[in-house]
Amino acid sequence: MTVLGHKRCSMWDLFYYFVRNIKNKYRLCGCMLASNHNPMAYSSNITNYIDFSDNDVINTGTQTIILGARSRIQILHFPQNTLFDTVTQTLGKSVVFIQVSGVEYCYKLSNLFRLEQIMLSPKTIITEVVEFVTRAHSLKNPICTCSVNLQPHRILDYGLCVNSHRHSNTPCPLLLNRSPVSTEQIQNEIRIPDIMEAQVENHSVFELLKNSGLLDQNTAGFWTLLQPKTINSISSLHNFIYKNKMGVDIEDGRIQYPKLFSDLHILQQNNGIIMLKNPRRIFYNSVAQQQCDKDICKLWQNSK
Repeated sequence: MTVLGHKRCSMWDLFYYFVRNIKNKYRLCGCMLASNHNPMAYSSNITNYIDFSDNDVINTGTQTIILGARSRIQILHFPQNTLFDTVTQTLGKSVVFIQVSGVEYCYKLSNLFRLEQIMLSPKTIITEVVEFVTRAHSLKNPICTCSVNLQPHRILDYGLCVNSHRHSNTPCPLLLNRSPVSTEQIQNEIRIPDIMEAQVENHSVFELLKNSGLLDQNTAGFWTLLQPKTINSISSLHNFIYKNKMGVDIEDGRIQYPKLFSDLHILQQNNGIIMLKNPRRIFYNSVAQQQCDKDICKLWQNSK
C-alpha cells in the first residue's frame, strides 16, 4: 500500500517515519532559533541531495534517471551516504522516486540549506528580487511565458526545468495585471522562509533589499521598484550614497553627471565618503575620521 509517499510501508516503517519526522522538526526549530541565526533556504536541486557521476545519468526527454546515486544528506529514513539503486525525477518537478532493494519511495526535494551551500550571494538575491518585483508574478506560475534569467543551479533550486526555453511573440499575459508584491511573496519566490532571519555577509536579507537602492517598501509592507532620482549636485550625490548602505559602484549609471569626480574628491577631502580603489566602490562615512600624521602615512606606505 501507499502511505506517506511510500509505495510499500509496514507499521514499523510508519512509526519510524513519524519519530524521525518529529526529531527533524525539533532539530530544525533549534537551528532556526539559535543565536547565530543560520541563514537557510529551500532547494529543489537534486545535486544538493545526492552525489552521482554524469556517466550514470539517463535522460529520456521527460525524466532523468540516475543509477547508483549516494545520499549527501539524510533522506527519509536513509542516513547520509546511503547508496540508492535508482533516483528518478520528472523534469521540472521537485518530487523524486528512490528505489532501494526493489522498494520505491517518493521524496519531495524541500530541505533547507545554508545560503552559501546553494551559492546565494547578495548580488544574486537582489537581482532575483528586483526581477520578481518587476514582473510581479512567479516564474512557477504555469501560464508564465517570461524568459528565465536565472543561473542554471538557481533554476533547479526553484524547481523549474533547466531545459525549458520560453519564447512568445506576445508579452506574458500575467504582465497585464501587475501589482506590488508582499514580503511573503518574495520569500516564496526566492525560497527563503524568513528574510528577516536569513543573513548573508552579516546583514539580513531584509536589510539587503532595503539598502539596495533599487527597492522601496510602502507603509502597508508591499514592495515596488524605487523610482530613480536625478543626481546632479554634490548634495544629491551625498544623500544618494547615504541611502545606499551597501555602497555605490563608481560606474553606476544613476550617479553619472559632469561634475561627478570633482564632487567625489570634495566629499572625500571632507571625510563625507570612503572610496575603495578595488573594487571601485563608494561608501558613506558615518564617523568623522581624523587625518593621520604624515609620518604614520609614510610608515604605512613603506610597509606596502
